[in-house]
Amino acid sequence: MKKLLLLQIVIILLFSCNSFKNSTSSQINAQEKYSTIANNIDTVKEFELYYEDVLNEYRSMYNDTISIDTVIQVNNQLYKLKLKHYCLFDTLIIPSKYSWDEETRRENFITHNFASKIILIKQNDTIFNRIIVKDVFNNSVDSVLRKYGVLLSPVYRGFNAKTNKFIIGYSFSIPLTDIGQPVSFTVGLDGVGNPLD
Repeated sequence: MKKLLLLQIVIILLFSCNSFKNSTSSQINAQEKYSTIANNIDTVKEFELYYEDVLNEYRSMYNDTISIDTVIQVNNQLYKLKLKHYCLFDTLIIPSKYSWDEETRRENFITHNFASKIILIKQNDTIFNRIIVKDVFNNSVDSVLRKYGVLLSPVYRGFNAKTNKFIIGYSFSIPLTDIGQPVSFTVGLDGVGNPLD
């Protein structure tokens, strides 16, 4: 892409030099074209920096653990919901065709899956204790997400008093792409956990 931009600059400059001899208005047009190309080069540089920033931020999540810890009283009973979201350090290979950075599109992206350990405690009794992985949402997402997506960004969405369920939301996404969808997992006061349809 950089070579293509440089080639375009050279061609425009050559034509601009020939036009420069003919008139003053040609000089102004050449300057405008050069200015537009210079702005495009700056945009490309900003994009490359942006991609690197996003990539580094994503990779930093491998070593971060997200914790959620909340207590709610329902019918004079205390319930404590705990969640720990972490990287599995397994291997997930995402085909290069999903990369939005043209420079890295030649190679596959190797990453890891994530999981959440969810515990629900009623008074002092553990009534739900399970590790949630992406396979839990197989019926909620398409085949591409099932194969290449990961569970990211868990968020406690609150307690639904009508259904008596805690709701945890996720972004089920292919890393470093805009391909994904929100999914939710619920844990009921009865200790039953299910993906939310």
